[in-house]
Amino acid sequence: MSLIAFLDAVAPGVVFAQALGRWGNWFNNELYGDPTALPWKLQIHQMDAATGSAVTDPAGAPVVLGYFQPTFLYESLWCVVVGFFFCMWTGASLSGREACSPCMLPGTRRGASLLN
Repeated sequence: MSLIAFLDAVAPGVVFAQALGRWGNWFNNELYGDPTALPWKLQIHQMDAATGSAVTDPAGAPVVLGYFQPTFLYESLWCVVVGFFFCMWTGASLSGREACSPCMLPGTRRGASLLN
C-alpha cells in the first residue's frame, strides 16, 4: 500500500475523531470564545479546581461567569464538513471503490483492497 493511499484512508477518520474530541471541551468548561448574547450561547460556571465541580451560591445554584461563544462547537462542525469532503474526494479519486469505507465501515471491500 502506498503512503498516499494510506493517508487517503486515514484522513477522514482523523478529522471525525477531532470533531468528536472537541465535545470534551464542553464537559470541561474550556475552549470558549468571547462573551455573546446569541441564542446558542454557552453558559460557563465558576469551577472549584480542588473538587472539579461548579462553585455554588448560598441557595445552591451554580455561579455563572457569563455566556460565551461555543468555539468548540464551531470547530467540531468544521471538522465534520472537512471529514465529509475528504470522504467525497477520496471516493472520487478512487473510482470503482466505495467512498469513505475506512472511516465509516471498517473492514469493507475498500478497506481490504487498500491493504493489497
